[in-house]
Amino acid sequence: FGGYKLFTRAAPAGAVKADESLLADETPFTWNQKLTVVLIAALLVSVVYFNVDVGMGAIIAASIVTLFRAANEEAAVKAMPWHVILMVCGVTVLISILERKGGMELFTSILARFSTDTSVTGVMAFVTGLISVYSSSSGVVLPAFIPTIPGLIQKIGGGDAMAIASSVNVGAHLVDVSPLSTLGALCIANAAASENRKALFNKLMAWGLSMSVVGALVCWVFFGLL
Repeated sequence: FGGYKLFTRAAPAGAVKADESLLADETPFTWNQKLTVVLIAALLVSVVYFNVDVGMGAIIAASIVTLFRAANEEAAVKAMPWHVILMVCGVTVLISILERKGGMELFTSILARFSTDTSVTGVMAFVTGLISVYSSSSGVVLPAFIPTIPGLIQKIGGGDAMAIASSVNVGAHLVDVSPLSTLGALCIANAAASENRKALFNKLMAWGLSMSVVGALVCWVFFGLL
């Protein structure tokens, strides 16, 4: 793909002039921009070091911005992609109900019928990839499937727990650009106004579904055969 040559070639003259013009037009931060940056940094520090709930911390930060009238809250609320937010929340609720009602245990039993100690890595990657297409990888799939690994190994009579866990991780995260998942939904929500969102939705969905197959093959080869 170009290798080190991409880092050694000279930049085009037009690009240099464009960059210089952008730098010339830069203006210093306003007070409301500085306040926003400080609140974002405070939110990150509080979540990482003080275990503050990220949702509650974000609400507090937004309340401070509103209290100081740093932005037009009405315009901000109208600009929020509510359809995407409701879609992701609804899908997450459905997956959580499935988990609480024992659906994941049923999946484990079905997987054990069609898996061997060699093929279980590919099967787990494929199933977790399909589920992650319409749910959160780290928030739903990993907490739901990682605890089922010991029982799955016991049912199939063998297998490497680390290899299966790695397959779950890889399979679930390869499909994260799916528009029904959190990351893909954010991509659609932040797409430019000129972008055809329906076409973008279809492209991201096709990519996510195809990656479930690719992830299954990769995990089967590297964690099952090698």
